[in-house]
Amino acid sequence: MWSLDKYRQEGVSCLDVKWTWKEWSERIHANFEDKFWIPPESVDPLVNCREIYKDSVEATHAWQDFQLRHNFLVAMTVAPELFTRSGAVKALEMAENVLFGPFGIKTLNPSDWNYRGDYINSDDSNDPKVAHGFNYHQGPEWL
Repeated sequence: MWSLDKYRQEGVSCLDVKWTWKEWSERIHANFEDKFWIPPESVDPLVNCREIYKDSVEATHAWQDFQLRHNFLVAMTVAPELFTRSGAVKALEMAENVLFGPFGIKTLNPSDWNYRGDYINSDDSNDPKVAHGFNYHQGPEWL
């Protein structure tokens, strides 16, 4: 994979840190579970849901790292080798029980304080959480 010459760059760099594609991949594999999995024994006060995979790490607002969203399902499809079998099973069960709806999959856990499940793009109200379809990623089911 590392010799396919698909990229002009030799790897990734940020500030003074440079990694080859192979080094970057090895770092992702070595740290993914530790950084993205929320274990059942987590005592972090921001945790709303355990035994899930985070959507982000070190988000602008720390509480956003602990929201149950559907994006981990894409990551599982593209890079299943990143996930432990036991974690993947638990997270899939959580997605099935919490996010799957009659028409599709919710974009946010209904128990999340920021959940706004009714998407009405024509909402012209003064409510910034839903006006003009702002809540597109805050709960409505995607088909």
